[in-house]
Amino acid sequence: MKFNPILILMLIVSILLSQASCKKKTYDDTPLASQWILPILKGNITPLTITTLKNKKLNLIVTGDDLGISTNSPTSSPIPLSFLNVKSDDIETNNLIESIVLDTCLIDVKITNNFPVTILAGTKIKFKQAGSLMEIMNFTLDNNLPMGQNKTFELDLSGKTIGYKIIVEIEELKIDAYSNETFSEDLTFDFLFKNVSVHELNIFTNQEYLNMRDTAEFDGSAIEFNEFDNKITDSTVNATFRYTSSNGLPINSYFQTYFLDDFNQVIDSIFTPNADMPGAEYDGTTFEKITESKGTVFVPKSRIEKIKNAKKIVYVLELNSKGYSGAFITIKKEQKFDLKIVGDLKLILNSNIFN
Repeated sequence: MKFNPILILMLIVSILLSQASCKKKTYDDTPLASQWILPILKGNITPLTITTLKNKKLNLIVTGDDLGISTNSPTSSPIPLSFLNVKSDDIETNNLIESIVLDTCLIDVKITNNFPVTILAGTKIKFKQAGSLMEIMNFTLDNNLPMGQNKTFELDLSGKTIGYKIIVEIEELKIDAYSNETFSEDLTFDFLFKNVSVHELNIFTNQEYLNMRDTAEFDGSAIEFNEFDNKITDSTVNATFRYTSSNGLPINSYFQTYFLDDFNQVIDSIFTPNADMPGAEYDGTTFEKITESKGTVFVPKSRIEKIKNAKKIVYVLELNSKGYSGAFITIKKEQKFDLKIVGDLKLILNSNIFN
């Protein structure tokens, strides 16, 4: 499970079982504790998580058709050619983002030339702010790139302010003269955001954010009561799921965990209806106080029987910025939201179980 480009999740599943020997003929009254430590989730959401920029990728592919050159019939040009505004694509964050003030932001760029012609120096890439004529950055190829070769370089957006969407545009593409060539292959531009850190983030208020989901394998069949199964009732089971959170973000969160069977059908969930973790307290647009939340859910044996059939576990975190004043609200880089989910199952095995 991976809380993505945008949340860091750790999953530990271990099973510990202690049994009394079946050869015993008599029992004392001292309880014997058996315990399963079910999935433990720990993670945090930071301003960087919300931007979804970490390890963000973009791939721009230019074909002969994009240049108006045939991809299936040989053509020639006795002179070098220049093409303007060849292709563009968007790098989006999400609908919570109003603007991002970057501390650091490096972008790896790789150009792979599979065209049957040399890409000439002077080819230009531009980064623009969506909805604005403002140019964030541009890069000009300073050396020719022969056919069949690639070139990598690094762009630096550190200290820049960007919005929810950046437009990457191949503003000008220059190619050398060629003779009797077919442009059946592509020219590719690969972009990877790395070493990203955020100084501050402005998010829109009263917005829903897409659910953050992660799926992991789960072997519920390991939960066994063995020969004591039919003698164990809800009264002998002490099973709970607990959550604690410390929310320093102006974002309300709702957490749920689902158990799935072999057919990816939900067979049970933990919280009813959800674990509710309100956002931090703000005085208008000024941060005031972290909000602490916690809760406990009792799990009866009947639900444990369902969980035993699970093959996957799905974590769902819903976020929204509802209930805050103003058009947008600022998050500083120091603010974060810590979340911990712990599940345990304890059985009290005493003499009356075996009688």
